[in-house]
Amino acid sequence: MASENRRRCLMGRLALAVLLFSSAGRILQAGVTVVVSESDFLLLLGSGYYIERFDKFPAAYVNLPSPQSFVSGTGEYSYSITSTSGEDLYIISPEGVGRAVSVLDSKDHLLVNFARPNVTAVGGRFFMTDYAGNLATGSVTVRLSDGTSVSIDSGASGVEGLFRGFSSDTPIAWLLVQGTETPGATQWPAFGQFYVGTAVPEPSSFALGMWGLASIVLWHKLQRK
Repeated sequence: MASENRRRCLMGRLALAVLLFSSAGRILQAGVTVVVSESDFLLLLGSGYYIERFDKFPAAYVNLPSPQSFVSGTGEYSYSITSTSGEDLYIISPEGVGRAVSVLDSKDHLLVNFARPNVTAVGGRFFMTDYAGNLATGSVTVRLSDGTSVSIDSGASGVEGLFRGFSSDTPIAWLLVQGTETPGATQWPAFGQFYVGTAVPEPSSFALGMWGLASIVLWHKLQRK
């Protein structure tokens, strides 16, 4: 009996590990799945999502009033982007990255407020930029309204490594993009290729999660015996 209990406890712990790290490139954080692949993120998005490439402006390297409103063609998704200082936003066009939105003050951050409680999936390319608007080394941190926080090294792995997608069990009220300057350099936080939509639960992930939850409940019951 003792050996059987140990085996079940081990199964419970393994289930917890699988639940937290369900597949390569995906990590659960308090009800949020963080995805590092743009193609994987698209599998989590429902139809009718809104992607903003910031290419509707007449040219790159222009100032925009802050806050700046964005609305999908159908009107289903809407949000505003604000610099936390209240200064203007700045549209840039880093080589190989595409258009993006940044700020004028290197100490500033970018805040995205979603107007309606229908957003449960967001994603984009998050990075640091230099004075010329090009990709720069440095760390950028993305924070969600539920407390999720992810840091990205913008100079480590090329354009593909800049992407992060977030799929949430509950509505996302806001997203904050914070930059960290490299000592001796002046850099600005930025993001582009920005997706907003509704998450679609994956059947396999749901089944895996239920199996993991059941195993954890069993483990706790055995621990009390």
